[in-house]
Amino acid sequence: MMGNRRIGAIARGVLLLAAILLLPLAATLQTPRESAAQSAGQDSLWAGSNSGIGACADPSSSAALASCFATPAGLQGIKINAAATDGVNVYFAGMAGGLSCPVADLGANCTLIMAGPWGPGKGNEVLSLAAANGQIWIGQGNGELYRCPANLPYDGPQPFAPSQCVLLDDAGDRPVDSLLLANGTLYAGLGFYG
Repeated sequence: MMGNRRIGAIARGVLLLAAILLLPLAATLQTPRESAAQSAGQDSLWAGSNSGIGACADPSSSAALASCFATPAGLQGIKINAAATDGVNVYFAGMAGGLSCPVADLGANCTLIMAGPWGPGKGNEVLSLAAANGQIWIGQGNGELYRCPANLPYDGPQPFAPSQCVLLDDAGDRPVDSLLLANGTLYAGLGFYG
């Protein structure tokens, strides 16, 4: 009987801790956004859209969330489809390359980088992005998955990936809708063309 009470108390404590940790995240996820959003560390939230990059320095504050996307950084001609962070930089990828933005500057000093799309034909748009250890992984609508240096300088639109990028896999007609890095493993979520 005493063991059951102790297990119940531990379970209630774990649920309370989970609620404390997840409520700020739930508020963050309810922030309006047109496209991909990415949390950069514990103290900033980033979002990219067709009209700009928003950076919020304090996503745990409701007041900050209400105004943090009001003054977006410029896109330099990039239509953003995907975002990822390695904790040092936030990377954005879209139809005409990508951007690298230092987390510490909250979007003030973004630079153009090579971040896809590549390959011939319809459906080569970038759909997903992951970043770690100076590398980015780029998932495209045509099923191709690339790994590139994270800050590869942009030198204009190219039909094929630069030589520094590696085509890791090709899922055929299944778009790479999402990418996630966890515990040294890259996970890819594949979709279907209808």
